[in-house]
Amino acid sequence: MKKIKIFVFFCVALIVSFSIFAEKSFVDEKAEKWLQKAYENRKDLSSLSYLSTFNSLWDNCDINEAIPILDKIISSKDTTPLALSMAKNLKRYMLVLKGDYEKAGTLIKEDSFILDYLVLAPFPNDNKSGFEEQYEPEKNLDFNKVYEGTDKREIAFRKLPRRKNFSNLILDDFIDPSENSVAYLVSFINSEISQDCVLRGSFSGAFKIFLNSEEIGSSSNYNNPSFDQYSFPIKLSQGFNILMIKTCNAQGAWQLRVRVTDPKGFPVKNIYTTNDLKKVSESIGSIMKKNGKASAQFKFVDPKSELEKNAQNGGIKENFEYGIYLYGTKPFDKSEHKDLAVFS
Repeated sequence: MKKIKIFVFFCVALIVSFSIFAEKSFVDEKAEKWLQKAYENRKDLSSLSYLSTFNSLWDNCDINEAIPILDKIISSKDTTPLALSMAKNLKRYMLVLKGDYEKAGTLIKEDSFILDYLVLAPFPNDNKSGFEEQYEPEKNLDFNKVYEGTDKREIAFRKLPRRKNFSNLILDDFIDPSENSVAYLVSFINSEISQDCVLRGSFSGAFKIFLNSEEIGSSSNYNNPSFDQYSFPIKLSQGFNILMIKTCNAQGAWQLRVRVTDPKGFPVKNIYTTNDLKKVSESIGSIMKKNGKASAQFKFVDPKSELEKNAQNGGIKENFEYGIYLYGTKPFDKSEHKDLAVFS
């Protein structure tokens, strides 16, 4: 059955991409052409479909050809905010590859990524059991406590260095063992005002997200991370807030990326983050009493839901765009093929 679905997916992808590009097929098209389609569709969320597909295929691209197209997307005043951020993220990677670290670092500052973390790890994740296991930090968060981790090791919260040129956090270098492990990450977010926002993130493994005392999002999926895979509504109270991420890894690279946006996807500017407890001017107990859930009336742009709705109400083109969005962002477990199911 899986082979049949894969065959159907590529047959439909070949036919539809031929009609869209009018030159080459899905598998043969130059990566830069996907960027050009993203630029042509920059006013709506379908641009994310082409950007995420480019992100999956860009090993074959010419960086010197790709950056000018990304610049067109970034500089256009009518580019949808989520496509703007994704284009900036792609450009960041290309600048790093070219050795232009200063410009890459400047772009990171523009998109409200959370880069300051404390980490507590490792805890066991044998047979992916760690997602359901409620370890002690979920019951009693104490930054002065020594916890019992994997193999009864004594572990405590420690600072992670801030990455200057990348928006994603790679945990493999800081946690041993990194495979079959669970980590808790904490960042203190200070907000000038109380506001409903959106936490957008990408994760290589299962995760749970807590804001103050509230669990505000989770997924048991294990798959490759991709920009803005998940979106969760949150409430940032005025003053300090405690973001805690429980992240699980099985095999392979252990990565995540998190940022805070307004409902449309623009970065939230009136916040800052720290991993320095000495800079937190409120007691942990008082922060934990703050509500972390957005109001019931809060509406925000969720690209997956919007593109799925377009596919349900549209035709072949809309289904193709939803399918390649799922192919590129992979907001499902690697054992599933929800991208293929769109075409079956």
